Amino acid sequence: MGKFNKAKFRELVLFAADLLQDHPSRGSTKLNKLLFFSEFSHFRKHGEPISGAEFVHHERGPLARHLLPTISELVADRSAVERIETVFGLEEKQLIPARDPDMTYFSGAEAAMVVNVASRLRGMNASQVSDLSHTEAGWLMTREGEVIPYESSLILDPPNCSTEASIEQAIEVARRYGLAASAE
Repeated sequence: MGKFNKAKFRELVLFAADLLQDHPSRGSTKLNKLLFFSEFSHFRKHGEPISGAEFVHHERGPLARHLLPTISELVADRSAVERIETVFGLEEKQLIPARDPDMTYFSGAEAAMVVNVASRLRGMNASQVSDLSHTEAGWLMTREGEVIPYESSLILDPPNCSTEASIEQAIEVARRYGLAASAE
């Protein structure tokens, strides 16, 4: 699996935020889950994540470790702005791109995956998309603050994957198919 690409992640955050602009709910929770589902779906289908961002188990679902600092950088360099909107009676913090993402960072398959995931999440609010993330094997098999392994996306029976053995099984499946060189 490739290393984390910070520059690519910045552009991925802008790309995802841009895709969310026509969604009824487009706050930080939905942005974060769009990133998670895009990265892990791309790994499941192509054997590698898009940017290699690390996601950790959080009570409200997988959380991109670098998302908040990246948003701060994007706002600081005026690539995006943040605003608070009331959606469905609740306040949500939204990231609004001030420039187009640099799409040269992405392959066609990577861009298509993000668009596809955004389309699937379109009608969902923050609670629904968070609940959906709680059905993912990686979230089920980890505890608060633990890194969710990309290999967990290969487990197709999430309700039965709450043990350390399940993580080892996922890593072994990934190795067998040449998707991971080692358990990192």
